[in-house]
Amino acid sequence: MIAFLISLQWLHGQSAATLVWSDEFEGIGIPDTSKWDQPEYNRRNNDEGPDGWWSKEDSFLDGEGNLVIRVRKIDNKNSDNDPYDYSVGAIHSIHKFEQTYGKFEMRARLPTQPGWWVAFWMMQGEVGSIANGGVDGSEVDIMEGFGWNNVINQAIHWDGYGEEHEAAVQKTTLEGLHEEFHIYTLEWHPDKYVFFIDGKETWQSEGGGVCNLPGYVIVSGELSTESWATSFRWAFDPRLASYPDSFIVDYVRVYQFALSPSIDLVEFPGDTLTMGEDNSIVLDISDADGTVDSVHVAINAYEFVYENRSGRFEFELDTLPAGDYQMVVEAFDNDYNSTSDTLTFVIVLAPNILPVVNILSPIDQSVLYFSAGNSLTADISDKDGTIKSTELFVDGESIPGMELGPGRFDIDFLTQGVHTLSIEAIDDRDGIAIDSLRLLWPTAWLPLTIGPCITEMVHWLHFSYMRIL
Repeated sequence: MIAFLISLQWLHGQSAATLVWSDEFEGIGIPDTSKWDQPEYNRRNNDEGPDGWWSKEDSFLDGEGNLVIRVRKIDNKNSDNDPYDYSVGAIHSIHKFEQTYGKFEMRARLPTQPGWWVAFWMMQGEVGSIANGGVDGSEVDIMEGFGWNNVINQAIHWDGYGEEHEAAVQKTTLEGLHEEFHIYTLEWHPDKYVFFIDGKETWQSEGGGVCNLPGYVIVSGELSTESWATSFRWAFDPRLASYPDSFIVDYVRVYQFALSPSIDLVEFPGDTLTMGEDNSIVLDISDADGTVDSVHVAINAYEFVYENRSGRFEFELDTLPAGDYQMVVEAFDNDYNSTSDTLTFVIVLAPNILPVVNILSPIDQSVLYFSAGNSLTADISDKDGTIKSTELFVDGESIPGMELGPGRFDIDFLTQGVHTLSIEAIDDRDGIAIDSLRLLWPTAWLPLTIGPCITEMVHWLHFSYMRIL
């Protein structure tokens, strides 16, 4: 007999959980009536042969810490003409214990005779319903075993037991089922059923959709003399058996999953963010029934780990470059439970502010002269980035290699005539700005030595004429 444990957690590949209900089957006589009912009726009627009854006297405690589910060959129990009937035991927790989700476990040794089968199973929700698949009702067979072979059947049934009936089935072969005790476990999660034998996972299934309504547990023997049951595909022929035979159950235990940490999104600026702006994601991470051991955060290639910390977590995003991002947060508690959450967002560039080009000298419509060290000076800037390139254009044609320094260009190469000069600046986001001016270069016949004097004379005569007028 396994000693009773008030609080037990199983961590061998299964989810952490706390024991909330159990029966260790101590004592002798009838099972604990505060936990179990013993059904009694013609469970497997056969109009063409012996019936298989559920009888109270065939489920009892043996005084050695075990529940015994017995099968017997009995006198005909009803008014039909069968030469004899069969009786088997069963217990169930209907109206006494029901639970939604959790871990349901039994330790037991299988019988040795053919013709009958034993089961540890659940009725969840309204199994007869055919409206929503298994979501509103499923029969979940945590195990079905036989006396004549080494096969364990695990199954889920939904949409009633009529024409709409559906099922999913897994079979596992295991030696020693009739000589040794083995542990059969169901983990019932909101999104899946997970089955185990001796702590090793044997199957996962959603069935027809995981039931979300409470269920009760059943430990039973089953015997039918109909052809489907007596074939070698199922229980085989009870006429070949030597009854009585017994199914021995050490315990039934039900666990509630430990609560996982919670990750609550406190602040989220949105799916699309602007680079450089004050954007933050704020989370609140806690554990209702324990402590948060660690928090792991990955934002694309950036990873952060926080040990023994809970509460408020703030992640500033203003330094991230433009791009697509996925933020994965995992929180682990002291019960080995974890919770994860994922956020996706895009950081985009702000609307580009174009660069600024402002020619400072010479001024528009100036008259310049040869060999006078002439240059063009401009103020060039970009408010939200950097200047990638600057270029001088004369009369629409690019003139490379004329830059004397930042914002300063040699223009002594110009020839006589009127010219349009432009400075083009391109920023790091390919924004373009241009400033232009027109210059007069003296004509070819004007001597360079007297050109400036004539120009000044023209200006003076023009001024004097205006005063006389």
